[in-house]
Amino acid sequence: MAKTYFQSNWIDKYSWIKEDVGNKNSAFCKLCLKSFSLSNMGITAILSHMKGKKHTTITNAQKESYNVNDMLTAPNDVNANQSTVKNNCTVSTKKQNISTFLERDNVTRAEIIWALSCIENHLSMSAGGRCVEIMKYMYPDSEIASNIQLQRAKLTYVIIYGLGKYFSESLISEVLDSDFFSISFDESLNKISQKEQMDIIVRFWCKSSNKVISRYLTSCFLGHTTAIDLLEALKSALKNFDLNKMIHLSMDGPYVNIKVLKTLQMELANMPNINTVMLDLGTCGIHTLHNSFKVAMQTSKWEIIEFLRAIYNNFKNVPARRSDYTKCSGSYKFPLKFCPVRWLQNIQVAERAEEILPNLLKYVNFVKNTPREPTSLSYKIMINCLNDKLLKPKLAFFKSLANDVEPFLRNYQSDAPMAPFLYTDLKTIMETVMQKFIKKEIFESTSITSIDVTDKNNIRLSKYIDLGYTTRQALRNTEQINDKDMLKFRLDCSLIFQKFCSKLLDKSPLKYPIVRSITFCDPNIIASNFKISLRRLKNTLEIFVDNNLISGCAADRVEREFIKLFNNSQFIERCKNYLKTDRLDEFWTNLPSMCNLSVETMRFLKTIFILFHGNAAVERGFSINKECISENMKEDSLIGQRHVWSAINAAGGTKEVNISKTMIHAVRNARSYYHEALEQAKKEDQEKQRFAENQKRANEQLKELKEKRRRLLESAMKETEAIDEEMSKLQK
Repeated sequence: MAKTYFQSNWIDKYSWIKEDVGNKNSAFCKLCLKSFSLSNMGITAILSHMKGKKHTTITNAQKESYNVNDMLTAPNDVNANQSTVKNNCTVSTKKQNISTFLERDNVTRAEIIWALSCIENHLSMSAGGRCVEIMKYMYPDSEIASNIQLQRAKLTYVIIYGLGKYFSESLISEVLDSDFFSISFDESLNKISQKEQMDIIVRFWCKSSNKVISRYLTSCFLGHTTAIDLLEALKSALKNFDLNKMIHLSMDGPYVNIKVLKTLQMELANMPNINTVMLDLGTCGIHTLHNSFKVAMQTSKWEIIEFLRAIYNNFKNVPARRSDYTKCSGSYKFPLKFCPVRWLQNIQVAERAEEILPNLLKYVNFVKNTPREPTSLSYKIMINCLNDKLLKPKLAFFKSLANDVEPFLRNYQSDAPMAPFLYTDLKTIMETVMQKFIKKEIFESTSITSIDVTDKNNIRLSKYIDLGYTTRQALRNTEQINDKDMLKFRLDCSLIFQKFCSKLLDKSPLKYPIVRSITFCDPNIIASNFKISLRRLKNTLEIFVDNNLISGCAADRVEREFIKLFNNSQFIERCKNYLKTDRLDEFWTNLPSMCNLSVETMRFLKTIFILFHGNAAVERGFSINKECISENMKEDSLIGQRHVWSAINAAGGTKEVNISKTMIHAVRNARSYYHEALEQAKKEDQEKQRFAENQKRANEQLKELKEKRRRLLESAMKETEAIDEEMSKLQK
């Protein structure tokens, strides 16, 4: 390894050294009057020499020595000189204390940054601790790097009891300071703890960023997930909050979750201190759309899903089959994996299957009646479906219908306020699909929520059903299709349309009045017809007054202000320029001065913006769990990491996190909280052990008493038999 050369800038920091004349790889100590080698250590060699016994002794002796001139000073100047010396010492001490304090803060700040980076990049605590040692080796001349003490154990408790606790308390403080908040929850299996993990997300208006944000609140770990279990866990998570401020509970569609909502509403209604009533927007629109598509496709019995799974599994982890496929087709494009949970994300899977159909046929012909022909179930399903002459039109129809609804899925993954667009977008999907199979006169004269999609009188004849250009082209390119096959295919398509719309109407947010009413703040609707917006505004205010979310007098003032705003030509022009990719909360908070709204009206709008438009935020959390989770990870550790990750994500990355004095102090106090947690865990273990011992002792005593009773009964039985025998003798 190369040796280090003396650096002239070291003299500015350490006045007691100078370059060793004739040897650039050494330094000369003016106090010890000796040279010492720098070797390959650089400034570390200087620090090592400075800590040496001889150098320390000379330095201390020099500090205690007096200047000869001070001894010869005139008596009149003694007090003045003493005061000067005292002041100089005080200033020097203060400077030294400030320097030490700042250096300590910088080290803690560096530790915080590294801990945040570990969470952002999903590094394990062991890997994060090892990297710190590498940093010290990489930067030997850095005092901050050399003073960082962040091994696995410390990194763990800094994240859980320092940063995690700090961000959690900060979040709770922000939510308590807000006017209202909404809650979203969902459950998923945690494979490490082997428990159901219930994640809870809170959505509120952040005053610091002046927009709506969704943040991870906490997780509850459950064995059973009945409605009672979920409700108790939810109430435990919300124990620090004012439930008067909770205006919406978002969830997906299972009936157990709906029961949680209804039970919670009944409990809140019976609480004397709860005045507000939560708004009901129905279940998650994304889940409803997925399930509608899934049920509709399964109704047809086309076995499209089985086919897509089979072609993927046939080549999965089997190099020999992949080699045969590539050899006979000359293609390296293989089937993609079908996702059984998110059906609408399988458009690419269907497109790939449609693209490689000729190659799959070549592969089947290549291995047919040879020793290499597979005997698996996947291969048999693939063969059976490939023999279906309508397979390509069926794939085309699958893709066509999925493409009609896929934009909704993509757009509603956002954390931006999308609830005011929910009714319009779902209605657009319904109209798009209904126009394909509902009679024109019925469609134009009846509201879409009132059309009975199962009534044959409302449905077009099969030959008039709109299959779409993609499906029609696939049909034209398919040979040997007779009229019977065509009729059966069209009837199946009609059945899929009916089932899709029926399922979507049954559980979608479309049938909830509040979902339609809050569209009044959609700039596109205002620009096209502000009278519709005004009518829906009045409906929204009625609902808010009924739910005690706004007073009647305040509602009157809000209505008057919106009427004035809707008649403002500058505002209408601004609405015309609005793009749906722009955040709705930013549009309303950044209005020109002449269009500015009162605090009361903005409070009303903010309440609407914090409503959840689906469960996308909480669903994403389960993906984050998979990145964070590791073997034997404890529940507190996962919750702490999720708190930190949520804060980093909200800030826009590690570099954007504001490292305040409060955060630094929280990290320094992490060790004490860690030991408190250890003591608490120790007490709980001792209590469990004590309970187990008492239980064991009680069981032993119970066993002894049972044995004693058995012996007494046995003895009594013998005596009874003896008496009976004597009595029988006497009776003879």
